[in-house]
Amino acid sequence: MYVPRSAQSRAAAIGAAGLVLISSVIVGPAGPSAGQGVVGPADRLHSAGFVPIGEFSRARFPIRTRIAKRLGVAPEAVDRILDDPSFLAKEDGSGVFVEAPVDRVAVSQAGGDAFEASDQGSVVPGADAAPAEAFSLHSRPGSDKTLYLQFRDILAGAYWTGDVALNEPNFNFEDPADTFSDAEVSFIYDTWSAVAEDYAPFDIDVTTEAPPASRLIRSSPSDTVFGQAIAITTENFYCPATCAGIAGVGVFDDYDSVTPGGWTFFQSYFSPAITAAIISHEGGHVFGLSHDGTTSLPYYQGHGSWSPLMGSAEWFRTSQWSKGEYSGANNFEDDIAVIGASAGLVGDAVGNTIGTATLIDDGNAVVDGVVNNDADVDVFRIVHPGGRLRLDVTLNSGSANLDPRLALYSAAGGTIAASDPPGAVSASFDGSLAAGTYFAAVSGEAYLTPSTGWSGYGSIGQYRVRVTRLFTPGVATALTLAQAPEDGLKLSWAAPSRSGGGTTSYEAKVCLGVDQVQCSTPLTTGVLSATFPSLVPGQSYRGWVNVRNELLSSGFVPSAPLVVAEPPGAPLVAATVDAAVQPALLTLAWCCVDAKGNTISAFDVERVDLVTGISNLITVAAGPYSSSDLAVGRRYGFRVRAVAGSRPGAWSDWLYVNAPGRADAPVAPTATLTSRPASPGANSVPDPGRRPAPQS
Repeated sequence: MYVPRSAQSRAAAIGAAGLVLISSVIVGPAGPSAGQGVVGPADRLHSAGFVPIGEFSRARFPIRTRIAKRLGVAPEAVDRILDDPSFLAKEDGSGVFVEAPVDRVAVSQAGGDAFEASDQGSVVPGADAAPAEAFSLHSRPGSDKTLYLQFRDILAGAYWTGDVALNEPNFNFEDPADTFSDAEVSFIYDTWSAVAEDYAPFDIDVTTEAPPASRLIRSSPSDTVFGQAIAITTENFYCPATCAGIAGVGVFDDYDSVTPGGWTFFQSYFSPAITAAIISHEGGHVFGLSHDGTTSLPYYQGHGSWSPLMGSAEWFRTSQWSKGEYSGANNFEDDIAVIGASAGLVGDAVGNTIGTATLIDDGNAVVDGVVNNDADVDVFRIVHPGGRLRLDVTLNSGSANLDPRLALYSAAGGTIAASDPPGAVSASFDGSLAAGTYFAAVSGEAYLTPSTGWSGYGSIGQYRVRVTRLFTPGVATALTLAQAPEDGLKLSWAAPSRSGGGTTSYEAKVCLGVDQVQCSTPLTTGVLSATFPSLVPGQSYRGWVNVRNELLSSGFVPSAPLVVAEPPGAPLVAATVDAAVQPALLTLAWCCVDAKGNTISAFDVERVDLVTGISNLITVAAGPYSSSDLAVGRRYGFRVRAVAGSRPGAWSDWLYVNAPGRADAPVAPTATLTSRPASPGANSVPDPGRRPAPQS
């Protein structure tokens, strides 16, 4: 059996204006005349027992009494809901609103300049791209209250079916329906972040991770750990004319199981921001809120770029909780107080005065915060070393509720600067300050008037403060040049002791001589080295490095000079053959490799069989080189070169050797001593130089 909150607690939370507490809703009507009637109840709702008021035979007074009792308000307070032709009810007093779908064109015409770029997805300040897994997102994981955004594994309880629970389709707009594409995962992430922004002032965890039943079901009045789900599904199966949403109002903290508490029906043209506005709107009903309308319209169409979340919020860049401050309002319930009565408000984690300010440590920092209410001012203490200071207050870019004001004060409390751009956009300060202690204050502000903009009431929500202390960075130190491959030089350096704040990068170049003339193109890098190939061997170069932060630079400083080494010279090679052992042992020895400052890392030895023309290249760490695999009676050519790093030097002259002994039979025609060796065969390596010269 459905057991509501006590009438006393509910009436205290809702107030005298809380007229509509059980509803099924969309975010906005198809146009000014929408909400004046419906085609008829959907089969599913009719099966669950929801019917138009007129179908209760002589029941206007009895059903009116039952609705009033169920809602916990005076009977006369339900007159408005009974007069709405879109309202359906059960015999026990349960009720739902069934409204027309969101119409892009009609809402655009009704809202005038309110038709803004809310199609753009929203991203939590500083967030990266959508994670690979979208079903583990939490806005406040430590909270006792949960608002579960259920995009999959949806089960409709008996409240909606009138009988047994039924599985419903997952959220999906790309096949196959049982998997989630990258686009769908990104959509879920952006939608979640926008809903989390709407509920940021409340002590509730907006999550996409399926919680255990104990975190959703309230078992008794003493149970303080509970929540509710809003299901997001691709198919519309409850409403005539494909409504956008439906919700049981005031079911968040009831003791029976209404599963889920509300529905959002995804339509193909919905963006994350629009879908999030519908979810937050349905969530408002779940907490007990009714619609924000006017004396002539069930939903307030908004003005400028603003609309109340419980009105037509889906096409407006700025949507906020409201208490009916706009012109012509017909609902004056305090949205924040109603939700807060069930979910609670978050504590203020940042001090509100200079004396209680929260310290932002030395260096650059990023701090996240929440403006909890109209009177909340978050104050931060900043110890600045002197130089340029930049402060940026950024918002949830797609669905910000907060219109921030940033003020900067001296240690004595005097105002240095204030930033409050028109509308809910970022605020900032950028200027040069002497060394000292400063205080930055972030608050929510009004914009114009409640009938042309908004008041400070709903100007609450998440923000991020980025503190960047910027001054001239120190110079790079320990500059060194070293030989690099391809006739190049590698320039290395150490970071300065003071980066000057912000992101540090380096400009590096090499120049001939002692001045910055005939220089290479500067390389910009975030690491502490740079390599410059294809320089002129034998020339002297200096390296130069400039340190940069986001605004300032140190200026170039030089390294000591270094001459680009020429390739290693050709070694002098001698050969000996020991015929006393079988097979005979050939040994090559060399000397006088290099006099040009190179560090020799290896030697290449090339051998050519003058009978077959097969050439082999062998690399050895050092000399001498020995071989005992010479074919008896064959003649061979050898040469050697030094390798410095990856830079090979010049080849030595060819050296010819006859393997001792008599060959029993030739394996190939014997080359004459006056001919060049045959071309390398399939097992040979390319000849990087000349072949052996003819021998006599």
